[in-house]
Amino acid sequence: MVQNVRKGALLNYWSDVAKYGLGTAVFIVPVYLVIKFLFSLMGVEMP
Repeated sequence: MVQNVRKGALLNYWSDVAKYGLGTAVFIVPVYLVIKFLFSLMGVEMP
């Protein structure tokens, strides 16, 4: 029973990690692409 609770908590933790990680990626990637585009207009090469 204790192992079942621990497994559920671990699964809940990793689902939160995936959810917030995906949310961050969806927000950060377009911002990065816009900044990269603006710098490319000024002739600065970004990785």
